[in-house]
Amino acid sequence: MSLCININGVITPPEAAIISVLDHGFLFGDSVYETLRTYGRRPFLFTRHFKRLQHSASAIYLDLMWDRNRYRAELDRTLLA
Repeated sequence: MSLCININGVITPPEAAIISVLDHGFLFGDSVYETLRTYGRRPFLFTRHFKRLQHSASAIYLDLMWDRNRYRAELDRTLLA
């Protein structure tokens, strides 16, 4: 299994993953994260994890860049990569 990184919808190998020095999270440290387990390339309890991500983001007044469906689509794309 090769490792893939998805940054803003761009899937790359780790050595090619780049975050702009002008990225707000990089400049100001504003961030939240959520992890989830997968089984057979299928996310486990995705909806629960996404709700927790939304809750964490709202706690620091951070707008998520995508809606639930887009996050799931990006997760699925990354798992297939």
